[in-house]
Amino acid sequence: HHNKSGTVKGAIPTPTLDLSSLASALGANTSPNKYSMAVNSSAQTAKAIGKATESLGEFDAIDDVTVDPYATLYTVSPDGDGKSYCYLASIEQSVVEGQIELSEERRGQPSKLTFSVLKDDSYKLELGAPVGYLWGGKKMFFGFIFEIKESDESKYEVTCYDQMRYLKNKHSYVYKKKSATSVLKMIARDFRLSVSSKCADTKYAIPKRIETDQTLFDIILTALDITLIQTGKMYQLYDDFGSLNLRLIDNAKVDTLICLDTMGKYESSQSIDNDVYNKVRVTVKGSNGKKDKVYIEQSGELMNKWGVLQYTENQDTASAAKSRAKDLLSYYKQPKKTLKVDEALGSTKVRAGVLVPVLMKASNTNVSNYLLVERCTHTFSDGKHTMSLDLVGGGFDV
Repeated sequence: HHNKSGTVKGAIPTPTLDLSSLASALGANTSPNKYSMAVNSSAQTAKAIGKATESLGEFDAIDDVTVDPYATLYTVSPDGDGKSYCYLASIEQSVVEGQIELSEERRGQPSKLTFSVLKDDSYKLELGAPVGYLWGGKKMFFGFIFEIKESDESKYEVTCYDQMRYLKNKHSYVYKKKSATSVLKMIARDFRLSVSSKCADTKYAIPKRIETDQTLFDIILTALDITLIQTGKMYQLYDDFGSLNLRLIDNAKVDTLICLDTMGKYESSQSIDNDVYNKVRVTVKGSNGKKDKVYIEQSGELMNKWGVLQYTENQDTASAAKSRAKDLLSYYKQPKKTLKVDEALGSTKVRAGVLVPVLMKASNTNVSNYLLVERCTHTFSDGKHTMSLDLVGGGFDV
């Protein structure tokens, strides 16, 4: 049912983006106790995505879809001289059994590669060993073995993560007048990680930050959030086949069309079940025996429509409580909309964090937009490459 031939050209009108719903999808943090950075960055995030999705323009609808059976999975280990490398296993040698799966997320998680290998005396699997994966000659993953599971007498199940797995380490930093790029390079130097020579320069110098016992991920992502708030430019941190890299989202468009003809199935949903509120109650605790002050913002229209969905929060001071209640209501009153695509024709260009053109017209789903790939799972099996995508932007949330 997959259509692998032909191209489509032409300008496609881009619908107006719903900035409020993008806030929760793409803000710095979306949980209520981490609200501040999310609300502060959400408008700039929406603006950045809006700029990136102004028009689909001219593009080839479907790129060259690879069904190359000569995918190569290998581990590398230095020989005695520490300079040369040997290949351990590859698909065509039938050492790998079943499918290979590569899972990626746009933000805050390392990429994960999983596969099973038949037991063989010709090689030895070791924790920490480097592992690379290429598909049709395209570099898809480079990382390290973190888990080896013996599931039966004939094979091992292997889990690998890329270099970003080490950003789960915690550390403390105090820094002044550093850009997010400089923060990334500082951390990479301290933790012996590789940074790409093509890493984008975020330029904006953060006046001062104190980070105490935070994950390296959080420290870098906070610097990127501050950059977004101050400059309106949205950058993504990712691992580029063994090197940490930053890219501007405006430069992350690919020409692989996602449409009903190039996917197996999709799921589009709307929900008010989680993190959606139409009434906000902010309480400022009274001091010296004084009564508490309560600030309430609500949408009568939505309360009549959905019933009362209340969010509560305590504040120490009253100075910004009322405006905070307004911001919280604006932030949380939008229904959550999601779009997931499964069994799409695989493309090595589509990775978490890129913008893909999406054309879909169904009963409740009408999209003609570039959407952001929030999560992506590539599956390689029997010479075939398919992918599952979680898409955001254009009114769709995580």
